Amino acid sequence: MSELDEVMKKQGGVFDPETNQCLNFGNVDSEYDSNLNHVYDFTDHSHLELTGEDRTKFLNSFCSAKIIDLPPGEGTEAFVLNISGHILQHVFVFITDNSIQIETGPNAEKSLHDHFDHYLITEDVKIHRRSNEWGSLFLTGNEIVSFLKEQGVSESNWPVNSHSEINLNQTPCKIRWVNILAQPGFILCCPREKVASLWEFLVEAGVSPAGEESWQALRIESGFPVYGVDITEKNLAQEASRSEQTISFTKGCYLGQETVARIDSVGRVNKQLCKLEFQGEKESLPESGVSLLDPEKNEIGLLTSDAWSPGKNSIVALGFLKSDFTSPGTEILLPSGLSGKVI
Repeated sequence: MSELDEVMKKQGGVFDPETNQCLNFGNVDSEYDSNLNHVYDFTDHSHLELTGEDRTKFLNSFCSAKIIDLPPGEGTEAFVLNISGHILQHVFVFITDNSIQIETGPNAEKSLHDHFDHYLITEDVKIHRRSNEWGSLFLTGNEIVSFLKEQGVSESNWPVNSHSEINLNQTPCKIRWVNILAQPGFILCCPREKVASLWEFLVEAGVSPAGEESWQALRIESGFPVYGVDITEKNLAQEASRSEQTISFTKGCYLGQETVARIDSVGRVNKQLCKLEFQGEKESLPESGVSLLDPEKNEIGLLTSDAWSPGKNSIVALGFLKSDFTSPGTEILLPSGLSGKVI
């Protein structure tokens, strides 16, 4: 158990004995409430940093979003694609004066490093693996901007994916505004050895600790996919329902662009990741990977993740549906008989 896990356990964190994830702090309804500020554990995130004179041009050749014109202090969400336009990773990119910092989901550092390194020939680029050095927390809630101002964070206008260097409780942090939930959210990235003490400071300052159960409900309701769970290398970029956030249709050549452009010209993909809602009890949560059915019980898709939503008092889910069944309100069935709809 990590130092942060020990801190969370002392604060009443309830852990899953199989996954060792902190599920909740005793009140999932409160942890779900957007009127309260919350902190989540993002220490399983992966981190890379690119340095060298050619870093921007190099990364721009692999990302679906436009990197080349971003000034220091700005960033973007993007997909890293393979040559056939399939998603290798879902990343957040942040430009600094001297480097490009990349944050992505769990267990991605090595594969992403090796992918970039494979194409590195004569460019002046160094790829640094930072996951053992950096750790992240996530702050969210409707009043989180006010909280940060109270802590001396002076920025008043936060464009999405903007970032800066701050100090919280004498801890140097990279603060990053990201579009993950349907409410304000910031990633705090700091030295890994400072994560536990930063968590303690935030909770003592009035931020409520929150666990995996409320996180899953919030991110599923917001349509935010997790790589390796909702989207994988089998998926094309436009199937993930994040095109507005991740894809530039005007930038120059990059790996996978031909497929992205061809799909854009056709105007549709064969399947799409959709937000779903099912009427049922918390105890009736389905297993991920079950089939999604139409009212005649024909298979039309696949459920990828689900959670109990305290706010909706129902089951929320993400899943891939054939393109003819993606309109909001479309009736969906589960093999168990639970009925639901696209939202």
